[in-house]
Amino acid sequence: MTFQNLCAVPMFVFGLISQIYIYGGIGFLSPTFTLHMVNSYEGFDEFWVGIYFAMPAVTYIINTPLVPYWCKTFGRRKTLLYGSVLFCLSVYLIGTSPLLNLPDSPHTILFGTLLLGWSACMVTVPILPEMLHKIEHDLPSLKGDELN
Repeated sequence: MTFQNLCAVPMFVFGLISQIYIYGGIGFLSPTFTLHMVNSYEGFDEFWVGIYFAMPAVTYIINTPLVPYWCKTFGRRKTLLYGSVLFCLSVYLIGTSPLLNLPDSPHTILFGTLLLGWSACMVTVPILPEMLHKIEHDLPSLKGDELN
């Protein structure tokens, strides 16, 4: 492996880590979220749990056509950074962290789930083009199928 090949590795590692924390963050909802919501809030049943679980998907779909606008306005790397920061904030909102003095209410958690899908889209959509751009830049000899 040459030095040029090693230059593309950090962007690949960043992309891999980004995908792991996005899917891990979304995956942590499955085993714990339903129990927390049903046991903590009066009148919260399976219907509302389903609505709360659907919100990240809805906001992901809504934000998907907007990601090219964010990338054009901020650039892909800043979009990834802003998406990562929003994702971390959404996890704090869903967990209603005492660190941020957030009220433990269904409204706070709902906003967190909405922000979870919105921010996940800002990370998962532009990461692959950014990784390919970095490889194209560092390894101009790769073209077409070889690059992909």
